[in-house]
Amino acid sequence: MAEATTPQKRGLREEILRRRTFAIISLTMDILGSDLKMNDSGRIKHLRKCLEKLREQEAGLSAIRQTISRTRTIRRNLGLVTK
Repeated sequence: MAEATTPQKRGLREEILRRRTFAIISLTMDILGSDLKMNDSGRIKHLRKCLEKLREQEAGLSAIRQTISRTRTIRRNLGLVTK
């Protein structure tokens, strides 16, 4: 099987980020929804957890981007990449 091209990899990363973001937004809407029996302090606690998870995911994506960038630089410096 052929290796995925850069646009394909980028599209996959974007799709993963979209799905994670949608899940967090959906959870937030559930927490804020009027049909959920929860007091304000409980809602704030859950929203803070959602925000913490989102920040962790963003940090993970940032680390992945840095690794990919460094790998490209190394490959370019070694002459392994043709333009």
